[in-house]
Amino acid sequence: MNKTWIKYLSKEFLKTFLFFTFCFYLLYTIIDYSSNIKSFFNASIPLKDLLIFYIFQISKRADLLIPLSAMLASIRVLTKLNFNRELLAMQAGGFSLKKILAPFLAIALIISLMIALNFEFLTPYATESIENFEDVYFNNMEKRKKNTIYQIDLTDSSKLIYQNYESKNKRFYDSYWIKNNNEIYSIKYLYPYSEVPIGIGVNRIIETETHQKALGASYESYSFDGMYFNMQNFEDAILPYENRPISSLWKSTSIFQDSKKRNEHDSLILSQLTFKICVSLATILSIMVTATACITFSRQIRIFVIYSVSVFGLLSFFTILNSGLVLAENMILDPFVSMLLPTAIFMIIASYKIAKLD
Repeated sequence: MNKTWIKYLSKEFLKTFLFFTFCFYLLYTIIDYSSNIKSFFNASIPLKDLLIFYIFQISKRADLLIPLSAMLASIRVLTKLNFNRELLAMQAGGFSLKKILAPFLAIALIISLMIALNFEFLTPYATESIENFEDVYFNNMEKRKKNTIYQIDLTDSSKLIYQNYESKNKRFYDSYWIKNNNEIYSIKYLYPYSEVPIGIGVNRIIETETHQKALGASYESYSFDGMYFNMQNFEDAILPYENRPISSLWKSTSIFQDSKKRNEHDSLILSQLTFKICVSLATILSIMVTATACITFSRQIRIFVIYSVSVFGLLSFFTILNSGLVLAENMILDPFVSMLLPTAIFMIIASYKIAKLD
């Protein structure tokens, strides 16, 4: 008997969850294709490349659409059980509300882990592939050359600071190699995969006797014999912070470092790490919050109110996280305050409501 009701609830939830997920991705694909149809035709994009492009969008958009689908699926199944008085029958059979919700919470936990794994393994590759697609067919490289600055620590403790990495051409754009305090190289294009890294449009900046920075020499092309990359971590390091795997972000920052001692580089990494952890918890958090409203016995179950408030609440949660991410990246608030604290508050409230169930 125990296995039967668990299979029944799990099957109903997964069936509804997959239906919502398929509908959301189909709707997203139709809207996106419709808005870009002129660009697609002008670029003469092969059907195979177009299909791959939209398949990779599944990974890129999973952080919002998957929690939304899971939340709506749980509302659909639980309100149906409540409306048909199946919940009442199960309680009469000796099942507590906590036990009835257990399969939903277990599946939500698995989905949350899957979102974290998506951030770890699929999103970096999917985002890079999408950007390559846009570079090839839409010449989108210039649009991404923003004011964000990235940093790589080299094996000799020197630093490479750069504005953008062009994965298509495998080169850095607008970079600075800080060899030491007295010697800095400004490099328009840097090719790190050469046997010896080669720079194009290089300016050597040195420190004078009066401790002023001055242009020492300029080179059309220059070979950097003393520049050594740690190729084991290079692939992760060249990714923008928002595209890096969770493990790479975890290794690149010190969580317990004093916030006053963090530089911009550390704040960006810690902000993205905190954001991805909080987003991964969105599925189980949303189901915990909405489940108690769905199983409350009432003569009239206000299904529309439950759906609308739940969707508004989830979107508000993501708005809070995105706002917190902006504040944390600009070093206005600590990531733990702007993102982790609201998530913890919502989790405590949801856990309290679950604990109060019979």
